[in-house]
Amino acid sequence: MDEITINIMIVGDNGVGKSCLFKRLIGDRYDINYISTITDNYKTITKKLDNKKIKLRICDTPGRERTKTCSKMHYKKADVIIFVYDINDKSTFKNIPLWIEEIEFNARGNFIKILVGAKEDRFSKRQVEKENGIKMEKLYLFDNFFEISSLTCFNNFWLSIPSYCLSLSGN
Repeated sequence: MDEITINIMIVGDNGVGKSCLFKRLIGDRYDINYISTITDNYKTITKKLDNKKIKLRICDTPGRERTKTCSKMHYKKADVIIFVYDINDKSTFKNIPLWIEEIEFNARGNFIKILVGAKEDRFSKRQVEKENGIKMEKLYLFDNFFEISSLTCFNNFWLSIPSYCLSLSGN
């Protein structure tokens, strides 16, 4: 059986839902008790898909400016970078181009870019319309765009991420 390792980084401003996304990806659980991430947090999970053993090495990064230095060292290793903003906080959406600029400056050549609008379950407080996410996806050449809820987990992002990353990575 072939074994493939895919390094995934989750980036975005503080409080956008990166850690909740991380916890869903690594163990399909939601933790209502939010604790701010203070340093890069790695976890490896293994999935079997199409007679391949896929190791997803997922990194949850802190969103604070003072802790970005440790994340910069890891950008070069990333195969997939998930850019997360909170659909209920327009400033986090407006900061996505800054994250792109920083990562493209520090990362190696090619990596898969996925844009994620988080906290979809709180749509009554929405400040960023889905159409704006779609426009950003096209403008910055993201490979895909999702709106998600780590709480309700009702779309197929959670189940499709391993196969999606595998197909885009060319393996």
